[in-house]
Amino acid sequence: MVVFWVHIPKIQIRILGAQRGRIATGKLEGALYIIFTYKLNLNILNTKSIGNIGEAKTISKFVELDIPVYISFGDNERCDMVAEFNGKLNKIQCKTSLMMRDSGSFMVRTVSKNRKNGNNIYHIYSVKEVDYFAIYNIESDTLILFPNTGAIKSSLIIRVAPSKNNQSSGVNFNLDYTFEKITNSKSQRTCSSVG
Repeated sequence: MVVFWVHIPKIQIRILGAQRGRIATGKLEGALYIIFTYKLNLNILNTKSIGNIGEAKTISKFVELDIPVYISFGDNERCDMVAEFNGKLNKIQCKTSLMMRDSGSFMVRTVSKNRKNGNNIYHIYSVKEVDYFAIYNIESDTLILFPNTGAIKSSLIIRVAPSKNNQSSGVNFNLDYTFEKITNSKSQRTCSSVG
């Protein structure tokens, strides 16, 4: 679910309904806020489209951090891109998940899946093929850089909020794998208006 916040100062508005989502209104310190939640239309997103979103987010983040990134050509390579950080060229495989499992975590598959002669063929990435997984969750807008230690078998669960029992041992928290932490970088680029 995607949530949009719109701030409309000193305007009174009557919401009659929304065709594809829910709308709630409220006043806060004299201004009207509209919260619009919209469920993604899964019918228009195929697995390639979902993967493209994750790759675009990853490239954007590397550029924001002023990290050189090199894109592989075609769709037959083991890594999606190479990024230069921490004194070396790192092979990056992008993995994207669409939805959250619950309010505090999401799962992402870390294998590639192809079909051959009507059978599914799964490939687990070795440490020689991939140095890091760039993992993006669309619903939570979470982007992390997870090192490939060779211990990952087929999927990872990433927590974006503490678990109900406050377990932390063996848990992959998103804040432990931010691009800034893993690459030892800080955002170098700033946006300014042109005009």
